[in-house]
Amino acid sequence: TGNWSAEGATTWNEAGHPIAGDTVIIGAHTVTVDVASACASITFSAAGTLICGANAVTMPSTFTLNALGTLTASTGGLSGCTACTFDNVVTCTGAAAFSVAGNVTISGTYTYSTSVITTTAAGTFSATPTIYNWTHNATGLTQTLGAALTMNALTITAGTLNTSAANNYALTTASTLTLSGTLTCNDSAISLASGGFAGYG
Repeated sequence: TGNWSAEGATTWNEAGHPIAGDTVIIGAHTVTVDVASACASITFSAAGTLICGANAVTMPSTFTLNALGTLTASTGGLSGCTACTFDNVVTCTGAAAFSVAGNVTISGTYTYSTSVITTTAAGTFSATPTIYNWTHNATGLTQTLGAALTMNALTITAGTLNTSAANNYALTTASTLTLSGTLTCNDSAISLASGGFAGYG
């Protein structure tokens, strides 16, 4: 338990602290990301907690928050993940940022505050709880819904969001739908709540 940047036994079971390329395993402890950090991967081996606060962890691999882990972020978060699965408790207390170059799966408890999920590659986006904002920014690449989705705002900066031709998943925004890229609606219900609008870039 302790800060990510702490050296050795203060937080970790070996000398130094994790840097890019290192594998991080969190047991029954709380690790606070006190500076912008990087690693190869993060896994939870026991009921542990990762607190990002105002800082981000950059990791070029799949991040899986299984039943053993919890994640808290205010304005920090995760960057560069090749896929992201939130199966347990995620608590955002501000504009937390999650950047994912691949699949996004959210099935656990997700307290969204003003958080933003940004997808930068092709994949499947499946979130059963309501999320806050989603931005898809991936020229020539498609994200496909894997479940009906409800959120505050959707921005397609580049690339395509497909609601799934096979399943026609519903898409609901409580605020804005902004399109500079492409939205393939199929036969899906697309809903804007009262006061919402569609903006075209």
